[in-house]
Amino acid sequence: MHGTEFRLLGPVGIWQGEQGLGPTAAQQRSVLAMLLLEPGRVVSVDRLVMAVWGEDPPGSARNAVQVQISKLRRILTAPADTELSTSAQGYCLTVDQERVDLHRFRELVREARTVGDGPAGELLHAALQLWRGPALADVAGGWLPETVGAGLEEERRAVVEECAAIDLRSGRHQEAAAVLSPLVAEHPLRERSVGLLMEALSRSGRRADALALFRSTRQRYVDELGIEPGDDLQRLHRKVLDAQPAGADRAGLALAGADPAPAAADQTPAPAAPTPTAVAPTAVGAPAPAAPATAAPPSSVPQDTSPEPPSESPPAAEVAVPQQLPADVVHFTGRERELAGLDALLRPAPGAGPGSGSGTGSRTGGRVPTAAVISVIAGSGGLGKTTLAVHWA
Repeated sequence: MHGTEFRLLGPVGIWQGEQGLGPTAAQQRSVLAMLLLEPGRVVSVDRLVMAVWGEDPPGSARNAVQVQISKLRRILTAPADTELSTSAQGYCLTVDQERVDLHRFRELVREARTVGDGPAGELLHAALQLWRGPALADVAGGWLPETVGAGLEEERRAVVEECAAIDLRSGRHQEAAAVLSPLVAEHPLRERSVGLLMEALSRSGRRADALALFRSTRQRYVDELGIEPGDDLQRLHRKVLDAQPAGADRAGLALAGADPAPAAADQTPAPAAPTPTAVAPTAVGAPAPAAPATAAPPSSVPQDTSPEPPSESPPAAEVAVPQQLPADVVHFTGRERELAGLDALLRPAPGAGPGSGSGTGSRTGGRVPTAAVISVIAGSGGLGKTTLAVHWA
């Protein structure tokens, strides 16, 4: 901006272009900051005293304020259209609010909230560029920076989050990550900022960084607060996990004890010669029976008596865990009898299935069993046991 600029969003001062006009004294900066917070309004001497010394001022505080006002007047002779006047109630600094960075920031934010996402994002980015550091960065004393300064910082953080949310809606994911990263580094337990940054990183193709951010945030919550992150952040974490390609960072989701992916030889179509020989159900956790006359539930497929142990143990019942099966072959032919036998295990009824003469009806009464049933497909290696199981599943 051309002409004189009054700054509060960072070090407090008066600037003419690139030249700083002051003030250099700490007490003058506090008085100037208090006057610039309410330009065109009378600020009482008591409030100026509070701005400089807080709640424990010296006895000479009022006289000291008058001295600082006189020094400020000498600095303010250079800027045009600027006047520091005295009244019975206090002092008033008359200045165009467009020249005060804080009021220009607020005006840009107000304008952004009246337009659509496209121009709103540009206006909010422009507003945030006015900040040159923490508000009232070089103001001495505790009261002004700890009250007014802290409020201005919270105002900035809210605008950063608002700007990032608009960037995400507009597809500007990298811009959102850029404005959020410093904020999250400064306030790592601010959930909304962390969530927005996780989403920005994930949408930018940086899922690993988004997940790492959640892990570090969760660890901070547990270590420093003794609690877990809020529901919104945990839901977002699950959303980022679910958005990943199959097999990426999903090892922790697999069932314990799940078999590894079968060898390539078992994923090819089975040859037309020898067939998988048997399907036999047993109670959960029991070994495969040696003959159908045992206490195992009956099957419509003859029992194999081969001594070779089964090489695959896929569950007959549907398991609600995603991505646990290898892909089915494109063309599967034959094995109608074995497929029918497997189907019969899920729908037992008196006389169901070809070749069933083992009294199924007397065991189940025609009802679907409520206990889980495990079936084993046995046979020599390379005959297509896995291919059959995957196709049937």
